[in-house]
Amino acid sequence: MELIIKEFSLHSDEVSEDVSLFRSNLLDSVDLVQLVALLEEEYDISIVPQEVVPNNFDTIRSIFSFVESKKQPV
Repeated sequence: MELIIKEFSLHSDEVSEDVSLFRSNLLDSVDLVQLVALLEEEYDISIVPQEVVPNNFDTIRSIFSFVESKKQPV
């Protein structure tokens, strides 16, 4: 959560694990592209376009769950 707050200059009082980052206008589509790149670099994962869906990126909780699932060995 701290990584996203810092990278996108969000205020920690605006963000919780379950707040929609996009419906709350905290992030936009350009930020989503940056977020994908950040997660790929920071966690050494590969994210394919089909995975960039609201279920995976709408909240801090969903992002964390998605990244954890990508880090699991196949």
